[in-house]
Amino acid sequence: MRQMMAERYWLLIRQTYAIGDLGLIGYECQEASGMHIADDLLLQIVDPQSGLEVAAGEPGEVVVTLFDEVYPLIRFGTGDLSAVTTDPCPCGRTSARLKGIMGRVDEVTKIKGMFVHPRQVDEVAGAFPEVTRCQVVVRLRGHDDEMTFRVELASGVEAEPLLAKLKEKTKDLLKIRATVEAVPPGTIADGAKKILDERRWD
Repeated sequence: MRQMMAERYWLLIRQTYAIGDLGLIGYECQEASGMHIADDLLLQIVDPQSGLEVAAGEPGEVVVTLFDEVYPLIRFGTGDLSAVTTDPCPCGRTSARLKGIMGRVDEVTKIKGMFVHPRQVDEVAGAFPEVTRCQVVVRLRGHDDEMTFRVELASGVEAEPLLAKLKEKTKDLLKIRATVEAVPPGTIADGAKKILDERRWD
């Protein structure tokens, strides 16, 4: 998308990384070689299970400490996965940089600008006893997110009228339009992720 926008509109496009609780965490310079970490915070990349800091270059959860007199945050876990590089940037700055956002620690997934939680997926399916298993699959169609709500149905259940109701329930609870499809029993494996994100950003 960056390349397309630059070529079509002659724009210089750079990324920033910010969240509501912390504000700006990192930003790209003109070299677009990773995101420089903001100077007014302490950033660590930690093992999501142990909470211990990992070596430079290894992926882990982004944990931030913000020294603010009004709103201090100590080791705030963002839930985002990234890695840090300490190689000097071609722009001349020597501070560490984030390589980019590589995913999430949990299954909470941002789809079409909305955060979708696994419990919300269960809430949709839970309204219909005919549904035995469910899973949301997220893919990219061009530059747009495409969400499919897959369900396995109990034996003998007629799919069509139920799928229409599921589509409305998904829109009401998740605030996102989705394709709803019935899949054969056994398609959704035991222990499968409730939200399967198949988008690729590289």
